[in-house]
Order: sequence, then C-alpha cells, then structure tokens
Amino acid sequence: MKTIVRKYGDIYLYSFGLVVRLVINQSNMLADVLGRNNVQNSTKQSITGAVFKLVIDNYNLLVAKGYKHERDSRILNPAFHHTNLKSMVSIIVNRITKCIGSL
Repeated sequence: MKTIVRKYGDIYLYSFGLVVRLVINQSNMLADVLGRNNVQNSTKQSITGAVFKLVIDNYNLLVAKGYKHERDSRILNPAFHHTNLKSMVSIIVNRITKCIGSL
C-alpha cells in the first residue's frame, strides 16, 4: 500500500476488470465522503447485502439503508465513543489471547 501511495498519491482509482474503485487515504477527506451529509449519495453493494442478510437477517446496521441506517447509526454512535472503546481494550486483548492460545 505504501508503494502505491508513493507512486499515485493519497487519492487514486484502481480497477479489476469492469469494477472501478476510488481509494482515499486522507482521513479528513474520508470523513467528508462518509459523513452524514452524504448518506443519500452512498449505496451498498447488493451482493454484500445478500450475503449479510443470509447470515444476520434483515434488521442490522450492516444491511440497513437510507433513513433506517442513519437513525440506527445515531443510536449506536455513543457506544463507539473513544472513551468507551478505550475501556474495552483490556477485554479485547484478553479474548484474543485466549483465542490464540486455543489454536
């Protein structure tokens, strides 16, 4: 990734056949693209939704669209505040250590 960024910069397009992707490596620009003001302009891939719906059902933030996604995101947002996430680090590390130990 670093060599690609050095060669093409922080914003570039790449493609696999007919599928073209825009890559943005600047957090401030990414925040603008993914911000709440642009919710109406973003779409979720239908294949992703189809796969997730089979596994986790229709009522989930990963497959929700439009107003439902925006509302559910707003409800969940406080849980992912950095203070709450910092308090979970030790729990996550312990769980990962146990998982690795069981391999």
